Amino acid sequence: MMKLKLPKMRVPLFNCGTIYFCQSKQEWEACFAAFNVVDRDNRPVSGSATTLVNHTTGDTAYLLGVFNNDVSTAAHEAAHVAFYICRDVGVTVSAEDSNETFCYLVSNIMEFIGKTINKPE
Repeated sequence: MMKLKLPKMRVPLFNCGTIYFCQSKQEWEACFAAFNVVDRDNRPVSGSATTLVNHTTGDTAYLLGVFNNDVSTAAHEAAHVAFYICRDVGVTVSAEDSNETFCYLVSNIMEFIGKTINKPE
């Protein structure tokens, strides 16, 4: 796998993978290339989130893309990533529960994005 030069953080709370933050479709495609995978979804979107696993090393990458520099898109995609992480570590997210784990994940991810997202000049 080639080295990615993107903002990244270890998964908060669980340390079960790495979250990569892509701020353009080109960075998004570079992540897929680094994992030797082709992104077949060419729809024009404001953001995206997915999970990639390197089956040789066992490394998990959570990709979070915000292509329009909008905090609402970032929050939306951060929620997807938090759901993926909860799924992968066996934490059930239910509307009847307080879901503190999910909420802390989203909070940590948004704090990370807030420090790295392109600011308007």
